[in-house]
Amino acid sequence: MNKKDLKNKKKDMEEYNFKLERFKEFLRENGCSFDNNTMDLIYTPAKGVGIYFTKNITFNKETPAFSIPSFLLINQTKCLSFENKELHTSLERIQPYYSERYTLMLLLLWWRKRGQIEYSNNGYIHSKNHNDPYFFAPYFDVLPEHISATKYFNDQDLTQLEGTELYQAVRKAKT
Repeated sequence: MNKKDLKNKKKDMEEYNFKLERFKEFLRENGCSFDNNTMDLIYTPAKGVGIYFTKNITFNKETPAFSIPSFLLINQTKCLSFENKELHTSLERIQPYYSERYTLMLLLLWWRKRGQIEYSNNGYIHSKNHNDPYFFAPYFDVLPEHISATKYFNDQDLTQLEGTELYQAVRKAKT
C-alpha cells in the first residue's frame, strides 16, 4: 500500500470513529442503555454498526442486555410523522404502494440523496425534534453503504447462521 492509500485509509478510519462516537452519544442522550463493561459498538462501512460482547454473559428476561426507547424506532408511522415537506411529497407519490418496506426504503433513499448532504453542510448538527428526520442523522450515518442480503450468502457465510431460524429460511429460499 502506498503513502497516499495509507493516508486515505487513516482519514476514513478517523471519519468512521467520529461517526461511531456521535452515534454512541446520540444513543446515550436519548435513553438507550447498554453495559459498557460487557458490550460495545463497532462500525465498519461495509456492515454499519454492530453490537459485540467483550465478555461472556448470561441472558435473562428480567435484565435485558440493552434497551432502546420506542421513540427511536423508525417505522412507517414514524416516517409519515416526519415534518419534512420534501420527504412528505415523495411519500405521497408512493401512496398507492404504501407498505412498511417501501416507506423505509424511500426514507433511506431520501437521506442518501438529500438529507446527508444538507446535514454535513450544517456542520453535522442534528435536530432535537423527534419528528424531524435530521433527528436520526447520527443513526443514518452509521448504516452500511451497501447491504448484503442473506439470500446471497455463500456457504461459508451461512455457517454463521447455523442453529437459527434464519439459517433454515435462507437454505429454503436458495433451493
